[in-house]
Amino acid sequence: MNRIEFSQQLIVQRESAGIGKNELCRLTGFTFNQLQYLEKASNNYNINLVCTYLAAIKSKMVLLKGKKRKVICDFEGFADWMTSTRKLEYTQRALADKAGITYVTIANIESKKHIVRIDTLLKIVDVLGYTIKIENNEHFGPSSNREKRTV
Repeated sequence: MNRIEFSQQLIVQRESAGIGKNELCRLTGFTFNQLQYLEKASNNYNINLVCTYLAAIKSKMVLLKGKKRKVICDFEGFADWMTSTRKLEYTQRALADKAGITYVTIANIESKKHIVRIDTLLKIVDVLGYTIKIENNEHFGPSSNREKRTV
């Protein structure tokens, strides 16, 4: 998956939640331009922006591999998941080489000194054999609750 495909998943989930761009800007504090950059995948945005976006549309990012399923709610959760998952198969250097990023980047993510950007996240998730799915967060109730009622 690349950044454009990931951003498309965000848009589909936002639209299925019935949340317009103006409302999303109000909920997240994003400017309209920031939202446009994120949804058009113009910039290599960081995971914190994704998590803010997902929380506002009451959705979640799920990493899937076979029957394994991990919900990522924030950068720290991603860093912890990446560290434990990486240790099953790779050294930091081997993961970095396979993902096409620097060893220092992996070390900084694991030590939580460097907030991961979406392009790096997507490469790491791919190398570790997982896929990403954006889902409605049942904790908040189904997105159909946002449908307009007619009187």
